[in-house]
Amino acid sequence: MKRIMIVEDDKNVAELLKKYIGEIDHSLETALFSRASEAYRYAKVELVELFILDIQLLDYKGTSLAKQLRALPQYKFTPIIFASGLSGEELAMYRDVKCHSFLIKTFTKNEFVKAFLEALELSNKMSIPTKT
Repeated sequence: MKRIMIVEDDKNVAELLKKYIGEIDHSLETALFSRASEAYRYAKVELVELFILDIQLLDYKGTSLAKQLRALPQYKFTPIIFASGLSGEELAMYRDVKCHSFLIKTFTKNEFVKAFLEALELSNKMSIPTKT
């Protein structure tokens, strides 16, 4: 089962993203976190195939979390989608962290589905090391 991680401190947005993912493929497991630190601890233990990160989180920035994730060998090329209201920072992270895509809040369901399906397709094509 593929695991998708959503790191979003707005509960309504997090639940909406989870709903969209369930409508796309109900077999995907979705892990929700509002704090970057909790998400990072989880990602070190459980394999995640796609990340959806907000930029402004409760404890520290999603861009910092993305850098931490990229430093872990298992996530060097894992698709990351930024979902935030801050357009300038996403554009810089798109290049620096090699995120797959970004969504500017308030994005539409169609915009989310398109970005998600493209990232999921990339994840499916990648050879992800198995957890031992």
